[in-house]
Amino acid sequence: LTRLVGRLAADGDGSALAPFLLARLEDADDRTRRAAANALGKARPAGSAEALALALTREEEGPTRKALIEALGKAGGAMPQTMSVTPLVSADGTVLGSVRLLQEAGGARVVASVKGLPAGDYAIHIHAVGSCVGPDFTSAGGHFNPAMRAHGSMNPAGSHQGDLPNITVTARADGTTEGGIDAVRDGLRLRDGTTPLFDADGAAVVVHAKPDDYLTDPTGNAGARLLCGVVAPPTR
Repeated sequence: LTRLVGRLAADGDGSALAPFLLARLEDADDRTRRAAANALGKARPAGSAEALALALTREEEGPTRKALIEALGKAGGAMPQTMSVTPLVSADGTVLGSVRLLQEAGGARVVASVKGLPAGDYAIHIHAVGSCVGPDFTSAGGHFNPAMRAHGSMNPAGSHQGDLPNITVTARADGTTEGGIDAVRDGLRLRDGTTPLFDADGAAVVVHAKPDDYLTDPTGNAGARLLCGVVAPPTR
């Protein structure tokens, strides 16, 4: 990838290699992501600023995140104005994942990852109160639902603004498990609008013990609350 930096510069706008480099931003290897970010920042092909900003929502603190920020600046982009990053913790306080919220023009992007749970499908929802008191996390309240609709994307009277797709956790060859989602919730506003998520009560993200059936009101039969993270603390 280091050699591609020179090729991109010679190519002018880097259009020939841009799709390859944009895909490398999602590579599992840190060095590959950093090299792709550096190349995109130098050549600045169309779409690179948007892709770099999205990659930032998935990246933990460290050298790769710094490389993405530097490349985003070179590509003429800007850091997301509203982004929330928080760990997802179990009842005993163990961190088993993280969630990021990023404001986009049409809604809010939710990028969540979990690890260490048994393989299977798990519901994940945005809840209406910024509190995660264990062991049952009921302090997070119900789903974020300012429009007072029924639960579920398959419900004719749905859905909640806090409804999200299930997370599928899979087993890796080394015996560990992991899973995640990257979803945009149309119309969800984090700080602006008439019913922002970051209101006086705050907000939390909760991972449940069972999958959401996308239909049953009010919770989708999602079961107990396994993990919780405060994405916005209460302000009152």
